[in-house]
Amino acid sequence: MYQFERFRLSRETRELWREGERVVVSSRVFDCLLWLIEHRDRAVGRDELIGAIWGKADVADNLLAQLVVRVRRVISDTGDQQRMIRTVAGFGYRWVGAIELVATGAHESVGAEAAPVDQDTMRADESSGVARESAAAIFAVPQVELSVPSAAPAQPASTVEVARRAHASSRRWTMRATVGMLVCIVAAWVVLGERFGVSSSKTAAPNAVPTTAAMVLPVALDAGPDDSWMRLGLMSVIGERLHDAGQAVVPVDNVVAASRDLAAAPAASELDELARTTGAAVILQARANQAGGHWAVSLRTIRGREPGLSVDGSADDALTAARIAGDRMAVLLGFSPAAQTGRSASERELAVLLKQAEALTLSGRSAAARVVLQGATAEQRKSPEFRYQAAVLEFSTDHFDQAQTALESLVQDLSPEGSPVMRARALNALGSVFYTQGDKAGLIRVSNAAIALTSNRNAPEELGRALEGRATVAGLKRDWDAALADFAQARIAFEIAGDRLGAARIDAGIAITQSLRDRFSVALPMLETAAAQMAAFHSVGVEAILRADQVAIWLALANPKAALRIETRLHELAAQTASPGQRNSLDLTRAEILIANGQLGAAGLLLQPAYAETLKAGDEAYLFGMHYVAALYALNTGNRAMAEQEAGAALASRMDDAGARDPARMWLIRLRARIADEQIAALDPIVAAMEVWAAKDDTPVARAYAALAVAERAVAVGDHAAAESAYEQATQLAGEREVPADTLAVASSYASWLMGEGDLDRAGRIVGRVAGWADDDYEAALLQVRFYHALKQQAAWKSALDNARRLAGERVISADLLTPP
Repeated sequence: MYQFERFRLSRETRELWREGERVVVSSRVFDCLLWLIEHRDRAVGRDELIGAIWGKADVADNLLAQLVVRVRRVISDTGDQQRMIRTVAGFGYRWVGAIELVATGAHESVGAEAAPVDQDTMRADESSGVARESAAAIFAVPQVELSVPSAAPAQPASTVEVARRAHASSRRWTMRATVGMLVCIVAAWVVLGERFGVSSSKTAAPNAVPTTAAMVLPVALDAGPDDSWMRLGLMSVIGERLHDAGQAVVPVDNVVAASRDLAAAPAASELDELARTTGAAVILQARANQAGGHWAVSLRTIRGREPGLSVDGSADDALTAARIAGDRMAVLLGFSPAAQTGRSASERELAVLLKQAEALTLSGRSAAARVVLQGATAEQRKSPEFRYQAAVLEFSTDHFDQAQTALESLVQDLSPEGSPVMRARALNALGSVFYTQGDKAGLIRVSNAAIALTSNRNAPEELGRALEGRATVAGLKRDWDAALADFAQARIAFEIAGDRLGAARIDAGIAITQSLRDRFSVALPMLETAAAQMAAFHSVGVEAILRADQVAIWLALANPKAALRIETRLHELAAQTASPGQRNSLDLTRAEILIANGQLGAAGLLLQPAYAETLKAGDEAYLFGMHYVAALYALNTGNRAMAEQEAGAALASRMDDAGARDPARMWLIRLRARIADEQIAALDPIVAAMEVWAAKDDTPVARAYAALAVAERAVAVGDHAAAESAYEQATQLAGEREVPADTLAVASSYASWLMGEGDLDRAGRIVGRVAGWADDDYEAALLQVRFYHALKQQAAWKSALDNARRLAGERVISADLLTPP
């Protein structure tokens, strides 16, 4: 057994212990930790580590980087110290912590239920070894031993572009928007410019008004494939020249996102839509061609100027030709071109190299961008612009440690007085790295530094990104007011910069924050608006998360029919995404909608492949949602044993960001299954673990469900007084947020118990509170049937039963309720 700091690790039992308590980790986290410790005499290469953990070589480096981040978080080796695991730049990792060998029996073994229940042991409960055969049998999926992670995977930083590694406070899986997902939405940017602000308008034009902005489309080329980088590179150069002359310009990342599906010869309606999306008053189109070693760039307005304007530029190289065309267009638009400072040949070469690398990275061709940067001279590599672009490339390929080292060195060398905007830009990029590594303190530190640098300067885009970073940390801490205040300031900054995509991200962040506060009436219209904005920018991942959040709200409002209206759009988004994990997650969300509406056959057809593929991929970010939906499906199809097993597997998955309602539902499924099977002695561990979970979550919602569990346990053991007290407490707590799903969960259990006790008067008062949802929600409708049956009111029972049958779909109503009273 190996001992280091507060930890002991046993190879024989494959267990990790921290100060006497077992830490539940995934098999890959354990394998990575063990391999590094057992080979601590040397550095371990990435390929070797990948082979040892995955058993194959074709695993992307970014997966290993994410895994190492999780290992570091488990053993508290985060931040700058690298006390245990040191990154060996360009090679791999090495274990550097002190190790002591101890006898195998020297550790006192404490069972998961007997030990104090922390986040890890509570997650696993006594079910860490729960059987997996239930869903595998029903869906005929391979039986795979699922790993149980102990920490959330890392993710990049900012606010709301829900794609990269999805995270935050009330999430079911990566498709559900949550607190950290505010960052993921911003950090999971579809193109690199959205991550780091690679933009043609690095600062706002003097006195710029967003509605007067010019939009330069990607340049059409009459050139070979080797010059394909020029589509974005020349576009960026033209935009920079217009901006430097005083013309407000739509940022590059906005252009790339909004024009993704634009036709080569766009129709007037397409241009109108593009203008509405980006706020462009003028849209320009350019074409470049080469003849006899000479480049010509033609530039013309195709919307916003009548009659249209047209200019040409020609030179020996394409960038110079683009600059000439941009300057000539600036004159026609009423501006004076900015003077060009004299540059050496090396500086001109570097400008071309960086423009190539920037364009290639922006278009997702990171390997080609790396080749371009490798062609720089030693002197060129010293420039801040080169160092920044190189760090961006490392981040874009998920080499987070290298990106952090490069950016920290750059920040140190840039003075706040001499290069404030560039320094702020590097700080914001560093904030993305810190968020990826789960370093909230680092993120808030660099965000505050960037805000101080840009607050009184004409750099609204960097100010907006810094405010996004600070808002994200506030959201992760559930300091909603602070988060909303920073989001509001960030939105103003992006509007001033003419960055509609940035403003849309902020809108999404505000909407999600309101959703997390259960302010559904405010959140729903904002989510709809933000989703429409993201659709206009072709941000499939972000829109998908916002749509999934709408689904969560409608289900929480006990209105599954409204959620069903979103299912078609989720289907369309699933067809558009290139990410298998995201596609499976969308299908899981769709299956949840169908289950809630009683369409069990269709739900099963969706769930079967999504479950199998998610299980096979083993992506820990999706396991909770997979098991959660499978548990709901089993419950609604009458397979109580499978429902309990899937609920246990969900709770054993990573749920540190899972909020309250979804885990609570899984706890209750397990508790009720044991009550039904008369496993009375097995109730206490579940209730105890649930109370610990609720205390850590520390929200009225979590405490309400924990009190409900206490009440149902008391009913099971015949403790009438304890049951009544706990039910009243649960009712009061559920009423604090007044969310229908919570109120209904408590009311259904409480009223059913009172009916069994013969107290129909009190039961009627409770049933009356939720009667308004019976037209839309099946559980509320069933409670009506149960109550009128107990009252022996045949006409009312019949009416309620007809309504329940209408909502039931393929769900089976119990025989006792079908028998006339």
